[in-house]
Amino acid sequence: MRDAPSGQVASALSEALSWWQGEPYADLDASPWLTSERTRLTELHHQAVELRARAVLDLGRGAPLIPELETPGRRAGLAA
Repeated sequence: MRDAPSGQVASALSEALSWWQGEPYADLDASPWLTSERTRLTELHHQAVELRARAVLDLGRGAPLIPELETPGRRAGLAA
């Protein structure tokens, strides 16, 4: 995906992210394995959001990203 045009990257990641719903394995009880797997999957989700944002910015269409990126930024403690 690194060498694909930004339009293809943005489209593929938009499709993948559309399948993401809430916290991974939210319906299961916590266990050491599950906790680490939730963390891993959540990090992969954040990486996909970042990559999609970069691709959309490369296409010159950054304005629609603002509402999308505000909420995760606040959750991560990045916003004032």
